[in-house]
Amino acid sequence: MSGPAASKTTLAEPARATPLISVRALSKSFSGPGGRPLPVLDDINLDVAEGEFVALLGRSGSGKSTLLRCIAGLMAPTSGEVLFRGERLTGTNRETSMVFQTFALMPWLTVKQNVELGLEARGIPDAERTERALRAIDIVGLDGYESAYPKELSGGMRQRVGFARALVVEPAALLMDEPFSALDVLTSENLRGELLELWEGHRFPTKTIVMVTHNIEEAVLLADRILVLGTNPGRIRSDMVNPLPRPRMRRTPDFDDLVDHIYRLMTHREQAAAEPARQGTGTGTVGDTPLPQATVDGLSGLAEILLARHGGAADLADLADNLGLEVDDLLPLVDALVLLGFADLRGDRLDLSGAGHVFAGASIQDSKEIFARASLDRAPLVRTIYRALRGSADGNLPAGFFIDILRNNFGEEDAAKQLDVAVNWGRYAELYDYDATRGQIIREEQGIGATIADAPEPGKRGSLTVYLGAAPGSGKTFTMLREGRELRALGEDVVIGFVDTRGRVHTQEAIGGLEIVPPRLAEDTGGGLAEEMDVAAVLARKPDVALVDDLGMHAGAIEALRSAGIDVISTADIADVQQTAAEIESITGRPIDAMISDDVLASVDALQFVDSSPEALRKRLGHGNIYPPAQVDAALSGEFQPARLAAMREIGLRLVSHTVQEPGARQRQSQDVLVVVRRPEQAAALIRRGARLASRLGARCSVLVPSTTGSAASALAEQVEAEAEESGGSVLTRDSRDFAASIISAVQETSAKHIVLALPPAGILERWRAAPIERIIAALPDVHLHIQPPALLAAADRQPAQPEASAASAQAANRPAGGL
Repeated sequence: MSGPAASKTTLAEPARATPLISVRALSKSFSGPGGRPLPVLDDINLDVAEGEFVALLGRSGSGKSTLLRCIAGLMAPTSGEVLFRGERLTGTNRETSMVFQTFALMPWLTVKQNVELGLEARGIPDAERTERALRAIDIVGLDGYESAYPKELSGGMRQRVGFARALVVEPAALLMDEPFSALDVLTSENLRGELLELWEGHRFPTKTIVMVTHNIEEAVLLADRILVLGTNPGRIRSDMVNPLPRPRMRRTPDFDDLVDHIYRLMTHREQAAAEPARQGTGTGTVGDTPLPQATVDGLSGLAEILLARHGGAADLADLADNLGLEVDDLLPLVDALVLLGFADLRGDRLDLSGAGHVFAGASIQDSKEIFARASLDRAPLVRTIYRALRGSADGNLPAGFFIDILRNNFGEEDAAKQLDVAVNWGRYAELYDYDATRGQIIREEQGIGATIADAPEPGKRGSLTVYLGAAPGSGKTFTMLREGRELRALGEDVVIGFVDTRGRVHTQEAIGGLEIVPPRLAEDTGGGLAEEMDVAAVLARKPDVALVDDLGMHAGAIEALRSAGIDVISTADIADVQQTAAEIESITGRPIDAMISDDVLASVDALQFVDSSPEALRKRLGHGNIYPPAQVDAALSGEFQPARLAAMREIGLRLVSHTVQEPGARQRQSQDVLVVVRRPEQAAALIRRGARLASRLGARCSVLVPSTTGSAASALAEQVEAEAEESGGSVLTRDSRDFAASIISAVQETSAKHIVLALPPAGILERWRAAPIERIIAALPDVHLHIQPPALLAAADRQPAQPEASAASAQAANRPAGGL
């Protein structure tokens, strides 16, 4: 809103009085490369009346200070005009004076002499200069410091001298460019209070103030009218009259609501502009997706604080207040998190995305890799530098090369700032390095950048196991969660990508401590918000197995996980399958919106039917374990009729029988077991343990005898062969004195993922209790060790039916000391 009517609603003066300051269709551009104009302000229209205190708010780069200088006549507009008391301004406006962000005092002059400078330039006689200067010094509270030099004054006192110098010429309009931003918090708060006291007490020789600020609370506290400027180029987004009566009190609901409203105004345009970069990998260009002026330390610190102190979500005003940050400090960090996909901004509320949760809680090295991939996907300048270096002959390119690219879209100063941010991000992510002495950006040959560039496609495509149910409440989600817990117990890295327990207590209990990647909010078909899996977050987390409820809803997301080599376990109802939709419609008498196509069904590696009899389902329904009590009677007489349940059960069983996997097919990557036997008395117990583990995993069991030649070795091999034959395992022998090397070789030959071996009693062969096992762990990081102490083996021989400890607990409990 602009124009006289907008600016007069709180004033006592006549509504039709000539504005003191008028800005008409003002635009300002600076010259870019090749003379191409770089617009800073565009079509600014503004009226300011006598008696108004106007605040100009906007993000860094919105042109606030440029507009103020045009009003002061210090800078000419490219087009449009500035009027003062109705007259076109053609040079410096002598009826205005300026207070700058920096103190700009002459260090060789006293306080009095600095204040007199403006009067001296106007030819005011000495006596009058002295009188007016002393009066202005007294007004700003510096009486007694007239003969002091600037070096003797604190920052706040020096800025008071700046106020006195501006006021002594008795301007019609006082223009202030962030007058408190260079001061510490307490000093700036004190000066604000004094300025407000002078303004409200009508002790100023000026009646109009126009102030540029980046502090929203400052604008709400001081100004009668608040203008919010957008960026690229600067335009007036909002022109609002401050509705709060004076005196204004912080921490009141009305004050906080107005601050929140302004935050929403200041983030709205940038949020829309950032949308293309959030839609997928590789979108955006260097020109249309500038990097926010945010360091990695700053944005990662904000993510960690948002997670630790605010549970992953907070209002921007609360964040700024808690952290003591002003809008120009906070919003670039917010922009960076949004650009990288680590957060979502909805109005004035910042929510960490699933990927942001993972990034904020990751270890240093993991966070570097997550940040590297996000930067390459979503930060075009980082991606451009990285690709250019990968394609250069010697891996070096001058920084000036990228400055030249940036000049096509930015001015000289902004181009340098963009490159500074890109260098900061790329160095942290180990994508490239920078040699400041030579001005060279250098390809990273050893860090994450080299790993990302040279990494082959995933060695395997993730498998898909689906638990199919005939009706709601059949237990498919419960079964999926139970398998997830079992796999975690066997040492696999399992996360929940999405689960819908539908409020069922037993299903919620089945989560059992499994890690949940937080879902994201997305617009549903009704226009509201609903939770869905955050695919980017799960990909960033890189688990072995992801549990994803509802194959129909998440088919595309599951495909992305499988393409990244992640195994997926999911669920489906037969009503979701296109193949059976017609039959289900004939049974239920209602239309079916089947979402699982034939192609999706064909990609399933293992389809398992969760069988529940009609009687069991009806009993579960009657106990309130499927639907709320108010829906039970209708369900019993409708979809849960015994005949309907029996018919749908038959359809489910038939569907599974037609899509059963080929004999010998593996649901997930090999889980084969290698048992290592060195002593005859341990052979039987070790082999039984390995065979039971292989049986549970649906895997093969091999037995290794790492020994030297001789009669004892031959006897051990014969004993092991006999034990292994009973257990259905095969036997490998290695004639080697290097215990670790023989195991590593056997694992590589068999592709085993689990090793079962015994730890000798303390004092026996002490030299290999730790070192060889450390070598095995280092050489085979993806293989799970099941180290059995002698006492446990002896107990197993006496009680062969005793349950075996899980892979994870055995590994944790039985590894020897020394860092294992």
